[in-house]
Amino acid sequence: MLPTKHIHALLLFAGLAGTTIPGCATSFFDTAMQKTAALKPSIMDGHITENRAITQFTDALIEDNEKAFRRSVSTRFEQRAMRSADAWKDLEIMKLPKVKLEIDDSTVVDENTFETIAKDEKGTKYQFKIARDAEKRRWVVDDVLVRQRKKGTSATKSVSEVMDLLLTVREFLATWQSNDRSAILPALSVSLREPLEQMPEPWMNRLVERVSSECESEMARRPEIQMNESDALVKMPSKNGFLLMKVAREDNHWLFSDIEVRQRKTDDHPGSVLRQARALHAVSQFLAAYDKEDKVALKPLCEGTFYSASLEIGDLSMISMPSAEHAPDDFEIRSFSGQLTIMVPDKTQIVQLDLTTPKSDDRKAVQKLAEGSVETSFVVRDITIYDRQTRKQQKLESAFTAPVRAMLFVSALHDQNLPILKQLSTEEFSHGTWDRIDPTLMSQLPLSEVPAGTLTLRNTDVRGDTTEMEFMSDSGQICSIIMRSENGTLNVDDIQYPNASAHVASLRNHLQLTVPIVELASAWHKQDLSGVKRTCSMDFNRLIWGNLKTLPGEFDRLPEMLLVPVRSATLADSQAMVELAQAGEQPVNVRLLKENNAWVIDEISVRQPDGVVFHIRQNLRRDIAQSFLDNPDGGIMQAVNETTSDSPAGVVHAFGESQEPRRGNLTLPSSGKPRARTAMTSAGIDMTPAPKPQPAPTDGILKFGPEAIAAALQDTSLHSKGEVEEIEDVAYLNGARKSKSPETSPSPLRDISQHPIEIPGE
Repeated sequence: MLPTKHIHALLLFAGLAGTTIPGCATSFFDTAMQKTAALKPSIMDGHITENRAITQFTDALIEDNEKAFRRSVSTRFEQRAMRSADAWKDLEIMKLPKVKLEIDDSTVVDENTFETIAKDEKGTKYQFKIARDAEKRRWVVDDVLVRQRKKGTSATKSVSEVMDLLLTVREFLATWQSNDRSAILPALSVSLREPLEQMPEPWMNRLVERVSSECESEMARRPEIQMNESDALVKMPSKNGFLLMKVAREDNHWLFSDIEVRQRKTDDHPGSVLRQARALHAVSQFLAAYDKEDKVALKPLCEGTFYSASLEIGDLSMISMPSAEHAPDDFEIRSFSGQLTIMVPDKTQIVQLDLTTPKSDDRKAVQKLAEGSVETSFVVRDITIYDRQTRKQQKLESAFTAPVRAMLFVSALHDQNLPILKQLSTEEFSHGTWDRIDPTLMSQLPLSEVPAGTLTLRNTDVRGDTTEMEFMSDSGQICSIIMRSENGTLNVDDIQYPNASAHVASLRNHLQLTVPIVELASAWHKQDLSGVKRTCSMDFNRLIWGNLKTLPGEFDRLPEMLLVPVRSATLADSQAMVELAQAGEQPVNVRLLKENNAWVIDEISVRQPDGVVFHIRQNLRRDIAQSFLDNPDGGIMQAVNETTSDSPAGVVHAFGESQEPRRGNLTLPSSGKPRARTAMTSAGIDMTPAPKPQPAPTDGILKFGPEAIAAALQDTSLHSKGEVEEIEDVAYLNGARKSKSPETSPSPLRDISQHPIEIPGE
């Protein structure tokens, strides 16, 4: 038997060693108590527990030992961050410390958790969460918080959460590429799940395939992640660019709320999957309602003007649309100026659906949309159909409404219904015709050559906003009606048809040129000088009507000669020539100018049976000159040569009551008393002949003398196409006369042989 002191020493050693002595029922240190004491650190340990856990963690990283690393982390960390077979490679993204660390500070959270800060030799700090793992029955690393700096900002990220997100992304891409609807939808948030779930399965499959085709089999190992507490944005490289994935945390799970494919060489990418899903959902709803010809269901799916101008009044059975249940492989989604366009091809045609966002009064929604948020809904704004065989395009609006509106316009034209014509014409067409003409003059417009009666549509060609249709009348006449879209409504812009001379005539040009002619004929017939002035050019008014108080009475046949059919019309920039001719009658030519965006009459010429052309404006100017020669003291303002330092030398001014000079024409009776003729000549009028004839002045200043009048006779601008009339005699201001031609042909309107004076200065 051992001595007592030896027994005490043996028991003490056994207690310290944590063993029991055979034959002893109890010991000073219970085994369970010893294990607990070994797992429970104390201040006296000097951070031994934290240091041991961190050392095992970093040693595994340094040695690139995955098994040792898994033993050094908690079960929770392993399940979240290491659940994939490739997780060990993905862990490199986190840039975990592969060096020895020294504990800088440690805080006891509870009896099972420490928060410890460790740093390396360079002073870089890492925050560890040390926890006692119940399953592994030891102290291990439960998480690491890594602080990252980028562009002046810093963020602290949990390694387990980031790894969980990264693995979730990889798992989701694998699921997405499987194209398994039942597996994809549960991985999506409600905002993205709803539009994908509601659209027909073929359309969803095509959309999923568009994204899958961009995924690489070996995705890059270094995605960019921007993570907040509730959501995150992940950027992953793809075949032709990169993928952007928006992820949201819901019920402690990462769910995908949006995906977008960004290609490097494409600027018109259609946007995210959420945007495309909402657009395709709207298109599938539209096609389903159109197939059923359900206009009640179509109305909220369309933009208001488009619906009212086409679908509401159209026969939907006339034009077929693709099936909502069939999604072709080669359909396209494009984005232009923020608007989406979806191209849906089939065997015979390609249907282009232009979408827009419904107008909203919600300011917050408008602001979010302006900031780049995805549109909440879409409606169909327009539809264009391309025929594969004829390679022509046609808008749905024009297909339904253009023929009806075109035939209604032709009917209103022959019925002289001015309100309907204004409503069915483009703004440019109406400006020079229906907005200008007096309704009482509608019956005087020459429209006999425009096709009338029932029109049969033969062909349609659409170019952008312009629709051109070819019609045939009952009499066999062919005409083209050109319509243009204005504010979503097709209006008639022109009608082209063959005229009597077998030339293509434009109704718009025809009317814009004949309306002022009809207005002048009406005003002349009423002896309305003010009305005549409104239809004539500035030069016509300045040189002629400004010097007359009444219209000349000898032109009583002029209105009748102007109200005849148009034989031809020639336009060149701001000038036009219209030829009017009645069967068996000599033609009348009217020269028009465009002033202030309106056509006005500048000259009227009548060809006589012997071929001599009679110019009305030119001969009225001769009458005015003859009146001056017959009665020089009759109140016409007299000219005087006045040279001052403030005026150009040789400028001719006039004496009279008015002190302001009158330039460019002679005026008829003035209220002032005229000066004597001798005073006029003694005032210094330059009567010296010029070395050679000068052309008629273009600055509006009158030149006097034989040379000036001779030069005027050589000015071909006063005659039609170079035809200069023979002048019987020429009168000069000194009273001398010189015989020029013994005879001239009489005018069909009056005898002008007594008034042959030509006045230059036009």
